[in-house]
Amino acid sequence: MGDRFKGMTMKKQNTPVLWCLLLVIWLCWRTVARAESHGHPHPAFVPTLHMAHSRIGPGGQNFSRHTFMIIVVTSPAHQPQRREWQRKQWQKSLQLLSANSSFSPTFDFVYRFCIGNQNLSHHLSQLDDEQRLFGDLQFVNSLDYDDESVQQLRPFATSATTTKVLAAVKWAVQTYTFQYLLRLGDDAYFKPEAFVHQFKGGLLPASLACICFLVPTMTYTTTAGEVKAPYPSGMGFVLTYDVAAWLSEAQDMLMVGAPEDGMVGLWFAGTRIRLHHHNGFRDINWRSEGEDLLVHVLRDQEAWDTIDPQGNIPCGGDLRPATLSGIP
Repeated sequence: MGDRFKGMTMKKQNTPVLWCLLLVIWLCWRTVARAESHGHPHPAFVPTLHMAHSRIGPGGQNFSRHTFMIIVVTSPAHQPQRREWQRKQWQKSLQLLSANSSFSPTFDFVYRFCIGNQNLSHHLSQLDDEQRLFGDLQFVNSLDYDDESVQQLRPFATSATTTKVLAAVKWAVQTYTFQYLLRLGDDAYFKPEAFVHQFKGGLLPASLACICFLVPTMTYTTTAGEVKAPYPSGMGFVLTYDVAAWLSEAQDMLMVGAPEDGMVGLWFAGTRIRLHHHNGFRDINWRSEGEDLLVHVLRDQEAWDTIDPQGNIPCGGDLRPATLSGIP
């Protein structure tokens, strides 16, 4: 009898401990869940901008982790207006893609604005509201500021844009499998229907390639003297999956200086990765040379309004600089 009473007393004494343990477990789960919601859309806020070609169901469930293309738009926190212009046009682009019966539903896209998770104290409230409304922000391990004004190549410096691009590539490779990854600036317009059309026509490389507007040389100085390397123009570039996977693995050994486009050229120099020049990448004031894939420097409402209902944008009248002509 004494032993039974003693056992009952111990159970009563242990009950508060068990409740405390359960409470600690619940609080830990809540903390992890809230932290993850900053990197992935909350089920209550499924991003409407890629519902037409998304793996995210209305309840937030993932049907698959494979997608045709991941689009990472590098955007500093202080540019919400640029992101808004991008979102509106992206919805129109998806409608054009869906309306084309020759495109299979397998051509789906993941679209994320990549923002550095450091030095954001002045923008937290705005970013929280934006994520709740659209769910399309992806925070990556990087400083967040716009250093595109850097004109001279500084490979041994640290660039927020360069580190952000590498972190975005790593996130993409660790989260999805895909055929292509597009690095896009928040002031550039990408035409997914044109890309799919050229892909179906066998006009785009499927491996070991960086599709871009190729600039012949970027000169930088080392202890051994001046070195020159071609590089993709900073308007944006497309990586095949194998190149993105290599960058994800090798990034701890890569220089992260500025400007970012010059650094990309240095990363690929001496490898079998091909910088595949494509005339469909152009600035808005250049004459078009065929079907556009990407048009650069749209930094006000007027520029975005020039895109017609078919997704086309007028050509400028200026020829490209002579230094950019004659590229194979």
